[in-house]
Amino acid sequence: MNNFVFKRIFKEDEKQVRDLVNNVFENIERKDFLIPWTEEQMNRFFNTDYSFLLGAYDGNKLIAMSQIFTQREIEQEYYDILNISKSKSICELGGFLVLSEYRNKGIMTKLSKMSCELINELNFDYIISTIHPENIASNKIVQKLDFDLYGTLTTQSGFLRNLYWKKLI
Repeated sequence: MNNFVFKRIFKEDEKQVRDLVNNVFENIERKDFLIPWTEEQMNRFFNTDYSFLLGAYDGNKLIAMSQIFTQREIEQEYYDILNISKSKSICELGGFLVLSEYRNKGIMTKLSKMSCELINELNFDYIISTIHPENIASNKIVQKLDFDLYGTLTTQSGFLRNLYWKKLI
């Protein structure tokens, strides 16, 4: 792997995060692979009550990111589907974005592993991840991380997704 730097993303890189989001959303072949974030959600990216971002950098350039959505962002439907009654026990691994010229280099696998390490430190009981069934690259990532496939569903917001989950306790 190249000499990429992997680290947490903080507020001072907000412009690079927004540029990455816009670039990936504009250039992705299958728009239904990604669920677009609202401006309100993007404004919360750096509020640790809602999410944590991890990034890969080529020099000073942000080239990829993954995101941990904390319990405040988890829809009740996932607690219900997985029959989890303990509130504040689930987080979501997602927000997988990689600039097209950096794909297939193992970057997202590394970021996802780092995200899972951070999730363990944050003391969540479960991790979920929702991925379009035909997004082969993202499905492979969570499978490598030993997530279990619950099944395919249409979310409350109307997106077709595989629901993966992993029990940590």
